[in-house]
Amino acid sequence: MTLPFSPDFSDDDRSAQTLRPLSGWMLEQAIALDEVCPGFLRLSCRTSPIWRQSFGAILAAGLLTHPALFLQRLHGRPVADDRTWADVLRQVAEVLPVLSPRELLGAGLGMVPDGYIGALKKAGAKPLSAAAYVRLLDLFTASAPMQRRRRRVLEQMSSFDEPQFEALERLDAVLVIPAVMNKVRNAAQAESLNKALTIIRACASTASDDAIRQSLTAFIAAGSRRWIRNWLEKCDSSVSALVINDLEFEVVTPANAARVAERFKNCLRSMTPRMLTGAWAAAVYEPAALVLTFVRLADDTWLLTGAWAEGNGPVSPELRHQARDKVLSLGGGFMVPAEVPTELAALEEFADPFLFIPDLDDIQ
Repeated sequence: MTLPFSPDFSDDDRSAQTLRPLSGWMLEQAIALDEVCPGFLRLSCRTSPIWRQSFGAILAAGLLTHPALFLQRLHGRPVADDRTWADVLRQVAEVLPVLSPRELLGAGLGMVPDGYIGALKKAGAKPLSAAAYVRLLDLFTASAPMQRRRRRVLEQMSSFDEPQFEALERLDAVLVIPAVMNKVRNAAQAESLNKALTIIRACASTASDDAIRQSLTAFIAAGSRRWIRNWLEKCDSSVSALVINDLEFEVVTPANAARVAERFKNCLRSMTPRMLTGAWAAAVYEPAALVLTFVRLADDTWLLTGAWAEGNGPVSPELRHQARDKVLSLGGGFMVPAEVPTELAALEEFADPFLFIPDLDDIQ
């Protein structure tokens, strides 16, 4: 190692005595270079973040498999056929610290796409996996509009790590904007958002791509949970897991929840997300002017959990029993709580027999 190092090789922000050792797959490949050129591994532990990221990119592209191609690109002439692989690899190891990141990438990849070095700088000091380097290069050489859009968003991010890069790759196209990416930290979060968006698109007729993009200001301001809930409350699907074939009932769906909530002066509209799970449902029982609520049990039976008057006001024992008997008459697919024993009937004024069930609601 007698040649002068590239200015980008050393990490000037760290003490000369402080090492940043390689690990994993990069360490294994650096050891192979150190075996033919002793001292390379020690030097590689003091490299700057951008040099190290560029080194990782060319290793992932096959530097050790095709070292002669690296030298041919670097010098502009073929390597002599009589040279051994070890001799060629030694020359590569000797010249690597002399090269700038752009020279490394040019010789190692055969090209340096616009913006690629900037992306490597944003990846920081921690190397990516070999597969991630390959996918990052693919992103910066792709011509498909969606890939170009993801690339532009990456270029606008201040920094990223591998989990966030995976999130960028997986996130639904309509959500790929810098402000959203700054809040999505990994692929699991991206997939969770994608699933929620699939439900929103299926249940809300107004959820066009343009409308979703315009709504992302709420995502940025309040986070994903509030943004998802806002959309779920706009769902207007007329589908419900609860089916009651009786004209005295109107099953509540996302499509009519706002009207029913306005009529009964309650928060039923905010229960749309629960309706969509298929584990909770509500229906208006017209003869008693009550909203009845249900939970679905594991055997698909619906259990009556509450009877609610206008404004969630008190329900008389007579109306409660009327609703209970009506639900029992619907057949085997419905169940009701046990009746209050006659000797305890006086307590009904103080204890709604349905009150224990909302606790069950909370664990659905």
